[in-house]
Amino acid sequence: MTGAPPRPAWQVWLRRLAPWVMTAAAVFFILREYPVDQIVAEMQRGDALPMVPIGIGLTFSVLAMVALWDWVVLFGMLGGPRYWDVIRAKGGMGVLLTLGYGFGHGGYGVWIARATRATVAEAIGVTLYISASDLCALCLVATGMIHLGGADVPRSLAIAAPSLAGVLVLFTLVGPFQKTQRPRVFAPWRLLSRKRQLANIAGRTVNISFIVVMTWLATRAFGLEIPFDVMSSYLPLIMLVGSLPINIAGFGPVQGMWLLFEPWASGPSLLAFQFLWHLVIASGLVLRGLPFIRRVVTEIAEGKAAADRADAQDDAQIVGQDS
Repeated sequence: MTGAPPRPAWQVWLRRLAPWVMTAAAVFFILREYPVDQIVAEMQRGDALPMVPIGIGLTFSVLAMVALWDWVVLFGMLGGPRYWDVIRAKGGMGVLLTLGYGFGHGGYGVWIARATRATVAEAIGVTLYISASDLCALCLVATGMIHLGGADVPRSLAIAAPSLAGVLVLFTLVGPFQKTQRPRVFAPWRLLSRKRQLANIAGRTVNISFIVVMTWLATRAFGLEIPFDVMSSYLPLIMLVGSLPINIAGFGPVQGMWLLFEPWASGPSLLAFQFLWHLVIASGLVLRGLPFIRRVVTEIAEGKAAADRADAQDDAQIVGQDS
C-alpha cells in the first residue's frame, strides 16, 4: 500500500505563511485605526505596576490547577504519569505558549507520547480531548454570565456559547456508551468514565473562572472600568480566538477581540492593557517553566530513544522469523 501523495508545494507554503499573513494584516488594520503613539500614551497613563503581581500570581497558581485536571485525564486513559510529572511537563512546555497556543499544546502532546510511552493515536486523542474540555469550560463560563449574570452581549453569542457547551457535554455523557474502536483519537470520550469526564469539565470551568477574575482585577488595577459580567462573557471568547493558530507570539486577531470592550474603555487604552498584560503573562510563563524545561526535554529525548530501541528489536524479531 502506498502512502498519500505529497501535497503541492504551494499548499505547503500557504499553510505555513497563512498565520503570519493573518497576524500581519490584523496588526496593520488595528494600528491604522489606533496609532502606536496613542497606545504608548495610554501605557504611560495607566497603572501597570499593580498588574505584575496579579499576572505572575495567575501563571503560577493556575499551573497546579490545570495540571490536576490533565492528570485526571491522563491517569484515566494511560494509568499515569504522576501528578508532579504533569506539573513539570505543563510548566516546561508552557514556555512555548509564549509563541502561541499551538506550540505549547503541540509540545505537550509530544511529551505525552514520549514520556508515557503512549501511541501516537493515544497522545493525539488525549491532547484533543483536553482542548475540547477547555473549550467546553470557556463556553460554560460565558453561558453562565450571559444567562445568569444578565450581561448585555450580542444575541449570536448568547446562542452560540450554550449550544457549543451543550454539544460538548453531550459527547461526554454518551461517549462511554460507544463501542466502536475507531477513530482511535476519540478514545478518551469512550474510555473515560462519565464521572471522571464531568469532574474534568467542572474543574476546568473553575480554572477559567479564576482566570477571568484575575484578568478583571488586572484591568481594574490598570484603570479600566469594565463590568465584571461583561468581562466574564467576552473574555472566554477572546481566549478562544487567542488559542487559534492565526496568532503569532500573542499578536494577531486576538488584539482586535479586545476591542469588544470598547463601549466601556477607549480602543488605545484596551490595546495598551492587552499588550502589557500579555507581556506580564509571558514573563510568568517563562519564569515558571525555566526550572522544568531541561528535564522535560530530557524526558522527551529518553522516550524517543526507548521507542527507537523497541522498534529496532521488533524489526530484528521479524527478520529472524522470516529467516
